[in-house]
Amino acid sequence: MSWQPIETAPRDGTPVLIFMPDAIEPRISLAMWSHCEEDPLGDAWYEFWGDSNGPIDVEPTHWMPLPNPPSED
Repeated sequence: MSWQPIETAPRDGTPVLIFMPDAIEPRISLAMWSHCEEDPLGDAWYEFWGDSNGPIDVEPTHWMPLPNPPSED
């Protein structure tokens, strides 16, 4: 797995890791692209925070698929 340009990220609601260098503190986050007619942002990246998610206000530059979960071995 390696970081890929955000333009190539899935736009179908698949959770991925995103990198946001322009956030207050550069960070990696779990997010998904979503269409939300009720939200003024409409189509946007949404970060997962606990039991909820919310739109991000900075554009991520890169994304990476989630790794496989640990095996039970």
